[in-house]
Amino acid sequence: MAALRGIEGAEGLEASRRGDVVSQLYFKLEQHMSAGDVRAFCRMGAFESLLGGVGLVWEHYYHGLSIAEALQETGLAGVVAPTLQDMAGPGVPLLERAIGETAAIAADASLRESGIFAALGPHATDTVSAPLWRRIVATAAELGGLPVHTHLAQSAEEVRAVSRANNGLSPLGLLHHTGMLGSQLPLMLVHGNYLSGADLDLLGEPNQARGTRFRCARRPRSRRRARVRGWRGRGRTRAGVNRRGWALAHADIACAVA
Repeated sequence: MAALRGIEGAEGLEASRRGDVVSQLYFKLEQHMSAGDVRAFCRMGAFESLLGGVGLVWEHYYHGLSIAEALQETGLAGVVAPTLQDMAGPGVPLLERAIGETAAIAADASLRESGIFAALGPHATDTVSAPLWRRIVATAAELGGLPVHTHLAQSAEEVRAVSRANNGLSPLGLLHHTGMLGSQLPLMLVHGNYLSGADLDLLGEPNQARGTRFRCARRPRSRRRARVRGWRGRGRTRAGVNRRGWALAHADIACAVA
């Protein structure tokens, strides 16, 4: 998304106030991007990363093969997760192609030699249906236990949409219900701006997290975009996260389950 830096002008700020900057701004732009556009923009971002001393990135975006090719051309290592969507977003018509691209990246020996690997990339809990979540669990296992990289509880709107569509489940509850949390797969759960204390209790259950450490990183700009005002520390301490020695920053969080 290097090419979209600074795009959040007046329209973006207005969309952010309405709580739908992703669907009302980014989706509208991204639906017009070709594979060639993504490859060119990824090369820009890769060179910037290398100049900044970054050696490996996690990329979750559309046209995954183009991303992998751009990384290989520039010499930047990475984990590429072609975006999967079946409910909303530019990736809906690209779903089967994206699953195929994920398998192709995973099977490509030349990419592996370049330090480029595949992950499955369900976009978010409000753009991916329960049946697709279950399919992703099965597909990841079929492809040798690929990691799963997704956005989770990024906005209050996502939480409300998931609850309405899934009988009151939270975004994390949906992953539990569809078998993702208990799948033994490596997970990259990004954002977590609106995880509740009950959600973190669920993450803390040994049969779900398997005693795995969660490394959590802040991304303040995403928190501002999602209108996160504070951090309810009491609920997160109640989850026993700190007692288990997990590193927990204020959010948004990227929980890497290995």
